[in-house]
Amino acid sequence: MTSQPKSIGDARPASRLFTSLQMQAREYRDRGMLLLIVTLLPVVFFAASFYSSPTGGRLAAIEVPELNGTAEVQIEPRETWSMGIGILGVAWGVSTIAFFSVMGNLQRDRRLILSGYRSWEILLARLGILIGASMPLAVAGMIPYTLVTNSNHPEVVWLANFTGGLIAAGFGLLVGTLLPRPTEGMLIVILVTGIGLALNGDAARFFFLYQPIQLLISGRLATDPSILPFVGGSLAMATAFLVPAMFLWWQRMRIAR
Repeated sequence: MTSQPKSIGDARPASRLFTSLQMQAREYRDRGMLLLIVTLLPVVFFAASFYSSPTGGRLAAIEVPELNGTAEVQIEPRETWSMGIGILGVAWGVSTIAFFSVMGNLQRDRRLILSGYRSWEILLARLGILIGASMPLAVAGMIPYTLVTNSNHPEVVWLANFTGGLIAAGFGLLVGTLLPRPTEGMLIVILVTGIGLALNGDAARFFFLYQPIQLLISGRLATDPSILPFVGGSLAMATAFLVPAMFLWWQRMRIAR
């Protein structure tokens, strides 16, 4: 009596999930130059803004979120412009990775589903890769704020960059699902990043990275930083991007059935 070969769909969910994770990690391994560029982006963004700003001059007042309210802190003018630039660099890098993870894999995802993979296994593996990519990018975004300038709480600065990366992952996935073409999709990512660089004052409150930027300001300058409200707001914003991105991706994958 001969045994029938098992299909991929008959494998255990953990095995399929691990295989999907390996496949997507191999895809990023082949894009080593892209990963190197996006890792350096936070440092480049910070250096370009910080060292192009004049030193000295009158101190500028900035509102710093504290645990029990808001404090006003006087800092050099050159540091006001670079306050959230590292997070924008992290967001640019993670959103680019997320965009290409969807844009270049739609056909492959359909083949995996036809082979017996579950949609949630592919999505979970992709999110795991993006969260893993956000961690070193958050470190790269934290380095300038600890080596070039002073930060009262470097761990909060890292957390701010990391939560910014999570939001950018959702944003990149949504853009990649809506516009699965490299030119149009990357133009949207560039446009949104440019808008973030230009926003100031009350208008900045409506930018989707406002919460992690406020967390970064609190971690840098606050004696007793306010953490939970901004982490909660960041996770809510990431969810607001991820839910429609996953739904639209699932709708596209239904064609495979």
